[in-house]
Amino acid sequence: MLKGNTKTKKIMAIAFGAILTVGMLTGCGTSTKEKNPTTKEVIENIKNSTEFADMQEGNEEKLEKFVGVKSEDIEEISFYIPKTNLQADEVAVIKVKDEAKVEDMKKQIEAKVNENGEGFKDYLPEQYNLVENKVLKSERTYILLAVSKDAEKIEEAFDGSFK
Repeated sequence: MLKGNTKTKKIMAIAFGAILTVGMLTGCGTSTKEKNPTTKEVIENIKNSTEFADMQEGNEEKLEKFVGVKSEDIEEISFYIPKTNLQADEVAVIKVKDEAKVEDMKKQIEAKVNENGEGFKDYLPEQYNLVENKVLKSERTYILLAVSKDAEKIEEAFDGSFK
């Protein structure tokens, strides 16, 4: 027990309390830094959660045909498309330059994917079902398009890329 006057004990108790409070606030503070993975990192997370065997990496010349967007609005993109025209599968992770354009770009993507999917409606209904059950969502400036039997797994991997 401390010996001395009561005033000294009070001052020491207040000082000790202040030090503890500052230490707790510093040690338990949450980071406000957001994860900003590259689209390739997000695609790698997705590839670790599902099979991409029947797909090939897309390139800039196939971007508008499959995804329905122009490269000048995109900061970065990684996407996979089917190897044959008998499949509807597509997976795209797009990082848009301007967050204000995300919703418009999602509408463009939706229209293009639905247009591409119409060809499956009558002769490959299981492929058309993939188009109908696609995942199209955004996280800040990132957009995910998943036309796949594993769309839910792909969505989970996409979401996990930002945690």
